[in-house]
Amino acid sequence: MAVSGKAAYTRAYATISPALGAVVVDLGLAANPNLERMLALQPDLIVGNARTVQKYHAVLRTIAPVLAFEVYPAEGGSQFDNM
Repeated sequence: MAVSGKAAYTRAYATISPALGAVVVDLGLAANPNLERMLALQPDLIVGNARTVQKYHAVLRTIAPVLAFEVYPAEGGSQFDNM
C-alpha cells in the first residue's frame, strides 16, 4: 500500500487509529507523485483525487486501473458517497 504525502497525513490525522504503518510507502506529494516508485509497487488499483488523477491519467492507467473521485463534491454531497 502507498499514499502521497505520508508525513503530512500522519501529522494531520495523528489521533486517528489505526495509524499508517511503516509498510505504507510514501509516493511524495500528491501534486507530483513519484511515478517510478508507484510503478515498482505494481498496484492492482490506483485511487485518487479527480484533479490530481486527471493530470497524470495517461501514465497512471498504464500502471493499473484508476479510480478517481471528487474530494469536494458539489451541492452538499458526501465524499464517501462519491467514492
